[in-house]
Amino acid sequence: MAKGNRYDYFSTMEEMSSISFQSSLILQKIAKEFDFAKIQEYMSEIHELEHKEDNIKHELTEHLMKEFLPPIEREDIRELSARLDDVTDGLDELLHQFYIMDIEHMTDDCIEFIDLLVKCCRHMDLAIKELRNFRKSDTLKAHIIQVNNVESIGDTLYTNILHKMYTTPDLSAVDLIKWNKIFEIAENICDACENVAECIETIIMKNI
Repeated sequence: MAKGNRYDYFSTMEEMSSISFQSSLILQKIAKEFDFAKIQEYMSEIHELEHKEDNIKHELTEHLMKEFLPPIEREDIRELSARLDDVTDGLDELLHQFYIMDIEHMTDDCIEFIDLLVKCCRHMDLAIKELRNFRKSDTLKAHIIQVNNVESIGDTLYTNILHKMYTTPDLSAVDLIKWNKIFEIAENICDACENVAECIETIIMKNI
């Protein structure tokens, strides 16, 4: 994305982050209005966003390879864009698992976890939008802390949900395998958001 005659890396990463947040909102809508008959339609919608983000990332990389003096270190831009891509990839994978595992009914635990993912993606997105002004921002640190807090809540929720599943006598082995995989992916998405926050912290530390 160009700004004047120069490629604007911050705007590009903001666009990538917005795609991640948008994807999380779509996933939330699916979970709360669950209808397996519409899963493939939603899969196409999120996959289109994931593909768009891949193209944006490739464009950023091409500019970065030719850039003489990027606004922050080259490897930090590459790392942050890769970690942002991981978030959207995870959201895309989670929805695909609903289809692959033939999930017929959504659970309250899954809805709760997806709500948490939306919160994590929202604070990650807001942090990315503050990155270009990291020296003067009054809110960047707070958003990073919120991402870390939500990830910690996600760890606890993941542990409690798995404990409940493994101690539920009437849960079939097949359903246990299905939901174990789904919650593992969901927890990984929280970790991916935290990885983005850690990249931002690294950039700040190198440039203050």
